[in-house]
Amino acid sequence: MPTDNKFLFSIVKSFLEIFDQQSGFKFTIQHRVMTTLFEDSLSGYKINRFEDFNEKTFKEQLIYFNRMNDEYNPLGRREAYPFLSMFYRYIDDMYLEETGERLFNSFFFNRDLFTHNLYQKSLEEGYEVVNTNGIGDYSESDKWFVVADLNKSGTHIGNINNSFMNFEKVHNIEFREDLKDYIWKSDLTYRGTYNHFYVLVDFLNQAEMYYQDEMKVLTLKPSLTVSDKLLGSSEVKPFSNRFLIFYHASLISNEKYNDKTTKSRIVIIRSYLKHIQRKYSITMLSIDQFSSIQIENKGGIPIPSEDFTKIQKEFTRRVKTKEDEILLIVLQLSIETKLRHGEILGLERDCIVSIDDSGEFGTIKYYSKTSGRKYKTEVFMIEHIRLIERALKLTQAIYEKADSPLKKYIFICSHYYLDNKVIRIKGRFIRLFTEVCKNLYDQEKIRSQYSPNNLRDTYIERAWQMVEDGLISTLEVGVITGNTAGVAAKHYRDRENTKRYVEALYEVSILEDELQGEIVDIESVKDLPPVQDGAGNCASEACIKVELEEDSFYKCLTCKKFVTTVERSYYFEEKMKVYKKNKEKATSVAERNFYSGLMELYGSYLAKMYSIMEGENEH
Repeated sequence: MPTDNKFLFSIVKSFLEIFDQQSGFKFTIQHRVMTTLFEDSLSGYKINRFEDFNEKTFKEQLIYFNRMNDEYNPLGRREAYPFLSMFYRYIDDMYLEETGERLFNSFFFNRDLFTHNLYQKSLEEGYEVVNTNGIGDYSESDKWFVVADLNKSGTHIGNINNSFMNFEKVHNIEFREDLKDYIWKSDLTYRGTYNHFYVLVDFLNQAEMYYQDEMKVLTLKPSLTVSDKLLGSSEVKPFSNRFLIFYHASLISNEKYNDKTTKSRIVIIRSYLKHIQRKYSITMLSIDQFSSIQIENKGGIPIPSEDFTKIQKEFTRRVKTKEDEILLIVLQLSIETKLRHGEILGLERDCIVSIDDSGEFGTIKYYSKTSGRKYKTEVFMIEHIRLIERALKLTQAIYEKADSPLKKYIFICSHYYLDNKVIRIKGRFIRLFTEVCKNLYDQEKIRSQYSPNNLRDTYIERAWQMVEDGLISTLEVGVITGNTAGVAAKHYRDRENTKRYVEALYEVSILEDELQGEIVDIESVKDLPPVQDGAGNCASEACIKVELEEDSFYKCLTCKKFVTTVERSYYFEEKMKVYKKNKEKATSVAERNFYSGLMELYGSYLAKMYSIMEGENEH
């Protein structure tokens, strides 16, 4: 390297001496060229000590080498970023040895950022590193590289939810600043923040287009707009009631969105409207009219035992390295414990709190998805404690060379590309699980292309099967799964066996006899009179039970002329909750039997409704 700078020559020379041994890369022509032009790439920055290297020099050198590569070798692979990343990490290590402190230790420029797959893009495309902590004023830059702060990122391990937010995509400059303010002050997860940004960019651009179109029309013919009770004031302004009704209708009618996506977008936009409500004089009525839609939660997708056995077998077959074994341990813990796979991957090296005297159980501490940065404790069987201890042993060598916040975690690995930097293992687990499932599905060996989230569904489904088989109660299933019975049933249960599902949830036996009433489509009942407090309708011109002495609670539902629809399932669910509560409070056998009978009757209708909704077509 031609230079008169002895300090610069010395550190580049020492770096090159260990470059090939530590990185595992061959010294290429590009490396030789970058070494020769190293001082030129600094573009006038004077380097006389370690402290003269910083974010500006890193960025300047990267741009210099990339420009040179594009000019002389446009089809060749860019080597500048990994080369510079290794060099800056090397001098960071040297500085630590000499001073006991890190050279690059700010949130906005540190050795962990060097190995982030988005940091290179942020430098090359002019994004500014931003920590959305809501403190002070938001960044004036229009291009944010939002980096997760490990101290408030819950179970997420270091920078896994980082994202780009290009506010230049918002055409109206004032709206752009409004969105920055909203994102800056939002108390959301990092993933949630990006979802809000993505949805609101379209909303704001549509609002701007609608406003400009109205301005053009009314300039030509002001009489076209009149006040209307539904559409609101004739005043032309951003986010008028007319626009909100238009945009809401466009969301509902958009065939590209399923109900869940539509509901999510509406919730996000309502949140934003409340944020800007005062500034743009948006009425609460307008926000209320921008209402969400009701969707039916169809539950999770548990992996059948035979499919999971094949997935597990394929994971086991691939075990050739320590990292492969670690990934297998994550799979086992995900299917055999109540922890979500993200919570497992967030386990810290001191997570084992104690092992009981019998040696059969152990207690661990962990960050729950819902607990934020507060530890929760959980009792594990000793087999699962041993798996965690095995993972600790397998990652010991990686732990010893780790020097970032990731050092405290169990499930870490080495980066293949950037100087074996210690990184989280989550991405590799997700990729491997997805790849295994895709390959097995393509070979028609399993029923579906499952995702890691389905492991949670499978664990909860197994717990519910234990309820249905009489091995545990609905109170115990809440402890085992970490959910109440209602939440587990709503969000995770496989409803293939609806009869057993209803019996387990409400602790009641479903009638074996055929129901007298019938469940029909909604069109068939729209002209029929409602009966039984709205539970259904009567298909008879006159009551055929008028002369019978029968309890009014049973009368209509046991009549062959009674009809209802699956849309009334919510009514039956509410009745089941009421009757169950009344049964528990009953003070006599007769009263208890009365409510048991009602639950059997309403539960039978409910089970049949679920069957119809799930396509079993029992009617």
